Amino acid sequence: MINTVRKLSRGKHDEAKYFVVEGIKLCEELFASKFHPNYIIISKDSDNTAIDRLVQQFAMQGTKVYETESWNFERLSATTTPQGIVAVVAKRTHYQSANKFEELLPNRSFIILDNMSDPGNVGTMIRTAEWFGIKQVMLYGNCANEYNSKVVRATMGSIFRMRIVHINHTDSSFYYIKKYFHKLNIYAADVNVDASLSDICNYDDNAFGLIIGSEAHGISKEIAPLITHRFTIEGKGQAESLNAGVALGISLFHLCKDKKEKK
Repeated sequence: MINTVRKLSRGKHDEAKYFVVEGIKLCEELFASKFHPNYIIISKDSDNTAIDRLVQQFAMQGTKVYETESWNFERLSATTTPQGIVAVVAKRTHYQSANKFEELLPNRSFIILDNMSDPGNVGTMIRTAEWFGIKQVMLYGNCANEYNSKVVRATMGSIFRMRIVHINHTDSSFYYIKKYFHKLNIYAADVNVDASLSDICNYDDNAFGLIIGSEAHGISKEIAPLITHRFTIEGKGQAESLNAGVALGISLFHLCKDKKEKK
């Protein structure tokens, strides 16, 4: 069991049926979500009332709870300062269905992360999207898996409340994007254009799509035909580009402004 959790914690099994949730805050978010852990492991030396409360809550749901020595717990933890609690949770399998887009809400706002391989960045962007009320995320190409332990930690619990699907150009994803989101403007940040977001944004949009490309390669050519509006984020310094997560936050701040404020 310990070796299995160690491998899951270190992202060795992206194709596994389970993922790891570690720490008090994330386990509290897990308990409040629709996800249910297969089992919990706690450190015997843990002396924390929050962990005791979580153990009682999960146990009342029928979740098995195991204890292990502190030195053994440190072996399975992927963090430098383990908090003494880890949950092993079954992944949702909607993306394996015949039409994964049935999980999404048509013509509601969404973001597409295009080939974002850094798990910390992906997790932060999922968290940022939820902050601005965006509940739908598509991961295109070589994106870090949402169940990667670093992604899960960086989301700070948002992972449990988001609708996430994986897309690529070899399946029917683009057909369904055009079908499900045909009413929406789809924006993309592009350092090679002159128009700012305020210049091209339709502030009457109740919903929109936003594509964020990787810092190294920009927007993939396969996904580019989905874009209806390109914009640049204006700056004053000499830095070559913005971090993708920062670009997402700035973009969503403007796109999600209250209508009265926009006018």
